[in-house]
Amino acid sequence: MAETNDARARLIAAAADALLELTPSDLISAIGTRRLAARAGLSAAALYHHFSSVAEFADAVVAHVYDAAALRIETPTQGAALIGRSSLPIDHAYDIHRAEFRRLTTEPGLRLRLGLWALGGGTTDDTYGAFLRDTDAVISTGIHTMLKAWGREPRPPVDVAALTATHVALLSGVSVRHVVDPGTIDIETFARIASAITVAAVRRIGDPYDMDDRLADLNYFLLDRGTDPTTESTSRSDSRSRALGAAATLFADRGYEETTIAQVTRAAGISTSTFHLMFSTKAGLAAEVVRTGLRGALADHTERSAGPEVPDPAPDPAPTAAVGRLHDRLTAAAHYAARRVDYLAPYVGELGGHRPEAGREPAVDVVAALLEEVVGEHADPITGAAPGALGTDPALEVAHALVLLLLSRVAGAPGVPPSQHATTALRLLLGPIAPTPAVPASSVPASSVPAGATFAV
Repeated sequence: MAETNDARARLIAAAADALLELTPSDLISAIGTRRLAARAGLSAAALYHHFSSVAEFADAVVAHVYDAAALRIETPTQGAALIGRSSLPIDHAYDIHRAEFRRLTTEPGLRLRLGLWALGGGTTDDTYGAFLRDTDAVISTGIHTMLKAWGREPRPPVDVAALTATHVALLSGVSVRHVVDPGTIDIETFARIASAITVAAVRRIGDPYDMDDRLADLNYFLLDRGTDPTTESTSRSDSRSRALGAAATLFADRGYEETTIAQVTRAAGISTSTFHLMFSTKAGLAAEVVRTGLRGALADHTERSAGPEVPDPAPDPAPTAAVGRLHDRLTAAAHYAARRVDYLAPYVGELGGHRPEAGREPAVDVVAALLEEVVGEHADPITGAAPGALGTDPALEVAHALVLLLLSRVAGAPGVPPSQHATTALRLLLGPIAPTPAVPASSVPASSVPAGATFAV
């Protein structure tokens, strides 16, 4: 029995291989020239009168099957005027795709073209390919006219040719599936799927967003409104952290100007819709990256900016005096900022655009707390009052001005040692209680700061 089963399997495999090796000539010969001639009401001799060989006859049959000129294709050109008057012509798109679906699922030529290609071996590849290019050219003309009337263009890297080929391939495959398994997909389902592809693949003329941007935007699924608010909040927080981390990495690798929102959303694994729920613009994102990093630099003397960056070397150990501690924190902040000059401007602009408010700027809050320590050792630098007399609000005002001054100076001269910027800012604002001797330059060499990196504040 085992031997019999093996023989059956070998015979079946051999037959399958033989089918793959068939050519149109083999298929004609298998039917028989006499039978074919009789089907045409002619004699076998008549066949050989017109064709010198079976191979020549087979070539003529192939050319007939793949004659694009003989195929009547309804293009979408006639709907252009209607589309031009519609802001979102989904109904017209449905009509076009329905018409094509009906045509192809009832056309015997589809089965013949596919069958001859499948059983004709590699000899029909070029002929079928030429047929598809010829028919695509007709359809592409209609699509181009339709898009122009609609005020749209394909989203790069998609072009009209690629969009046409995609639709033709989808239509062919769906038509075959509908014929052999009609319960799986119907005309209305196909019309909606094909129209969705068109809408996603095109943009308004002049729109700068490419296909990847659009896909990132589509990759957005609202949370179930019945979910636990705590879970939703956690998810939003996680998305925000990923966006900040991705932005910090991309800004460092590509530069601020070369980084796009689409790149950030793809790297963070979020949609552009989710992004815009958290940040209004790329500049707002950059400001938040700096804000987060400064909080860490000022609080801990270490780099804890959002994202998988390599931490900067920590500043020298803080002196015990309050002024020394303040100077040390400001040096760490200047060190952090000097390495982010490329995208420091949005944060400096936001900082200078509002009045100081507790809890709004973590970096300012840290500096304000350190200033409270400073006035515990010195007279009020503003009023000359006794030590400890500086109130919370004045401390916040001075801290706000101090951070703004420090970052503005770093932005204008990023190559200056961070400790020098800290010393200058302290002396300008605190006068006599600022450190008298210049604190040694930061442990970070000036060479680590990008040369010539400046911007107007």
